[in-house]
Amino acid sequence: MTQNRICVRGVFFDNVTLDEAAHLLRAAARENRSGVSVFTPNSEIVQICLEDPSMREIINGGGMVVPDGIGVVKAARILGTPLKEKVAGVDL
Repeated sequence: MTQNRICVRGVFFDNVTLDEAAHLLRAAARENRSGVSVFTPNSEIVQICLEDPSMREIINGGGMVVPDGIGVVKAARILGTPLKEKVAGVDL
């Protein structure tokens, strides 16, 4: 949903805050855009994506992919491409 995606070990995350993600999803709902998939991978899911390219393809094909874990946020920072914040799926 955003043009600004950050790659963490092959998984591309939207670089958004919780508020920004919620705003984008509300806008999609108002526009009656159906079928917007939202994935909330944590570091364990990123590892699965490393081991299973088909899973990585599915996750990277999501309409919105947000980091549901501080491990992903810390990894992005270590890699020199920081994400704005953790966006937990349950909160979103």
